[in-house]
Amino acid sequence: IAVTGFYAETARAFLWAALSEAPFRLIRPLVLIACLGALVLTGRQPGGFDAIAAALVGTAIGLAILHFHMRPRLWPQIRLSPAILERRHWLSVSLPMLMPRAFNVVLIELDVVFVGFFLGAEATATYQAAARTSLLISMVFASVMSLGAPRIAALFASGDRTQLQKLLRSLVHLIFWPTLAGAVLLLASGQWV
Repeated sequence: IAVTGFYAETARAFLWAALSEAPFRLIRPLVLIACLGALVLTGRQPGGFDAIAAALVGTAIGLAILHFHMRPRLWPQIRLSPAILERRHWLSVSLPMLMPRAFNVVLIELDVVFVGFFLGAEATATYQAAARTSLLISMVFASVMSLGAPRIAALFASGDRTQLQKLLRSLVHLIFWPTLAGAVLLLASGQWV
C-alpha cells in the first residue's frame, strides 16, 4: 500500500491526475466489489478475510498498473544520482506528523466504539452505514483538491496571484455546489438510504 501511495503521489507531482487517482479511488474499489460480488454469485457468503484479500488484490493490481505506466514516463525525467539518506532528519520531521494522524484515526473510529458499547451491534451497523454514506459527500472536496493542489502550489510559487485567485474561486464553486446537491439529496432520501 505504501509503494502504491508513493507512486500515486509521484504521479500527482507530475500532474498525471488519472494515474494519481486511479489506484485508490477507482481500481481498488472496483476490484473489491467485483471479488465480493463473484463470491456472492457463487453462493458463498463473503466475510472480513475475503474483503481484506480482495482489497489487497485491488491494491496489487493498482500498483502493477502504476508501475508499468509510470516507469517509462519517469526514466527520461529523473536522472540517476547517488542516494543521500538522512534518516534522522526525516524521522524528526515525520514522527511529529504521525501523532496527529494516529489520533485522527482513533477519533474517527471512537464514535463507532461508543455506539457499539451503549446501543449494541445492530445499532452500530446502522450508524456505521449512515456515517460512511454521509462521507460520500466529502469525496467531492477530496477529488477537487487532489487535482487542484498541484496547480495551487505552482501558481503560488510563480507569484501569479491573479490566476491563483481565479483558480481558487473556480475550485470553491466546484466543491460547494456538488457538495450542497449531495447533502440535499442525502437529506431528502435519508430514510431510504
